[in-house]
Amino acid sequence: MSTTTQTQTMTVLVLDVDGTLTEQAVEVVGGDTQSLAIPRAAMGPDTMSAQYVGELLDMVVWCDEDGKVKELPSNPVATLAIATAIGLPGDFLVGRIVFVAHDDQERQVSVTQQQHALLAAHVEGAQAIHRMLGCPSVIIC
Repeated sequence: MSTTTQTQTMTVLVLDVDGTLTEQAVEVVGGDTQSLAIPRAAMGPDTMSAQYVGELLDMVVWCDEDGKVKELPSNPVATLAIATAIGLPGDFLVGRIVFVAHDDQERQVSVTQQQHALLAAHVEGAQAIHRMLGCPSVIIC
């Protein structure tokens, strides 16, 4: 008797440490749309646990829970973009930041083009602030 596992592809947004925002396809095995496997898969193979950061534009924001311990590079653009939208008092983000959309039943779903465009606008503003301040690619000045 053979069993087949249902697989679907979900689109998430990834904000890398260099400030680039890209769409990434992540495979969801078994239809588990509430799993931490989705943000972990987008962050990379060394990510053991994803940490909830907050919500922005109806998307859940995730980072590598152990990123600071692993001494991942700071992500000043993500820190600025998220801090200006939801606040990050006294903290900063490191490593890749993953944005996953959700529906009204808290199931993770693909991001929409509207969410991508709105987040891109936040990221562009953060990049402009970062350049204007003349900050090195470390925390935020």
